[in-house]
Amino acid sequence: MKMVQRTLIGQGVAINLELGFIPTYVEIYKQHGTITSASFLKWWGKEYEDDAVVDAADQEYGVIDTGGTFSEADANTGISSYNGAKTPQVLVESPIPGTGDLKKDCFNYAYQIANTVTPTARSATVIGTMVRPNTANGYVYECTTSGGACAVQPTWPTTVGGTVTDSANNVWTCREENIVANKGLGITLGLTLAAASIPLFITAWEADQYTDLGTV
Repeated sequence: MKMVQRTLIGQGVAINLELGFIPTYVEIYKQHGTITSASFLKWWGKEYEDDAVVDAADQEYGVIDTGGTFSEADANTGISSYNGAKTPQVLVESPIPGTGDLKKDCFNYAYQIANTVTPTARSATVIGTMVRPNTANGYVYECTTSGGACAVQPTWPTTVGGTVTDSANNVWTCREENIVANKGLGITLGLTLAAASIPLFITAWEADQYTDLGTV
């Protein structure tokens, strides 16, 4: 049996939570802001999950609120299986102690120029973006201060933790290039379940054996 625990803060959008497997059973405790306001979700997706195309609102899982009331979850308030494409990502140390490394997409620096492909023009959301120099040097760089669009590469530092500021005032911090193959197996948390600023405490299991009950 496999078991994974995760703690995260919702952003108000659906989240693909990568676990390394599609779980047989999941429990999620959602703290709504006070100790007396919470809900508890259970899901048996791998054993008993409806076909979302046929019956999206009936997913064989539900939420129990603080008062003990059970309500069946839908795609926004619950979870579903996630089986994404295999993509290369880099492992970066999480800024939150004890939470392990983060898997992040990494782009060529040329993509950071305004109006090119992912991501597009510079904005506050660029913080956390990982780039690789146009000529690879064995390191990747995380944007830790956002500036503007910049077509000219800086002189990249090659000391982990070192920083450089490009000509548009974007600050890049040097990280080790630790590439992993991300298979994208796990669960998708609905956008209402992952409400902005709300903590979620997640435990997921994959049983050694299970019975696939199919769709109903």
